[in-house]
Amino acid sequence: MINIADITHFFSSLKNDCCFIFLGSITNRVGNQISVLFVVGARLGHCLFYQPDYYLKYPLEILLPFSWESGTFRFTGYRGLASHGGAIGLIIAVLLFYRKTGIHFLRVFDYIAIAAPLGGTFIRLGNLMNSEIIGNPTNLPWAFIFTRVDRIPRHPAQLYEAIAYLTFFLLVFMIYNKRGKTLKRGFLFGLVLILIFTFRFFIEFLKKEQVDFEKGLMLNMGQWLSIPFILVGGVIWCFFIKTQIVKNLALLDKLINKRAITGEELLERLIPRPL
Repeated sequence: MINIADITHFFSSLKNDCCFIFLGSITNRVGNQISVLFVVGARLGHCLFYQPDYYLKYPLEILLPFSWESGTFRFTGYRGLASHGGAIGLIIAVLLFYRKTGIHFLRVFDYIAIAAPLGGTFIRLGNLMNSEIIGNPTNLPWAFIFTRVDRIPRHPAQLYEAIAYLTFFLLVFMIYNKRGKTLKRGFLFGLVLILIFTFRFFIEFLKKEQVDFEKGLMLNMGQWLSIPFILVGGVIWCFFIKTQIVKNLALLDKLINKRAITGEELLERLIPRPL
């Protein structure tokens, strides 16, 4: 199974600078912990967010790939993982790593954020090949027919997400390559939270309900679970914007009082250079 820890380790070998060496070190030290808590979180997320009535009745099936039917065990595999639960598990893993090592958690989140969209791309491509998380019916020319489910042309919502997440990965990777040494801690993490979960919120309108209780709801479970992540990303970015405004106002006041700079030089210092 390809996971985020594997992807971050791969990227740590692409460029021999201190940031990627740091990333590789983090991956080696926390990779297994991230992998385990990501999968556990994804499993618990599905069971508790989407099918709580069933799994609270049969709690052993949360951890065991078997079901108890008609007095006999039947192998079923692990039927259901939720990306929101996986994200929560990943956050817990990083916070535990921070508590143990003292390395600032936002710094770790930033490096994981570089690889996370690519991991999401692979996950959605796997969903596409397994006919999971299918879209609503459509007559669009690129509609897919998921023969394991029915013969109805549907939105390939998994492919939409895979393309979006790959685009987000390329964007974040480009930002890191160009401005990585000057970015504040948490910048990439906040950006990825906003991009991924905002897209996830809107793409849910094109998806078939995953569980019966979502039918008739204004927002489905995936959308409700996306809102807190969007808000966290927004809070992080508001903090950066406020900090930058305060910094620019202080610089403006200092320069005006000293009268030691021209208007053109002032604009160059106050307005960030394009990427």
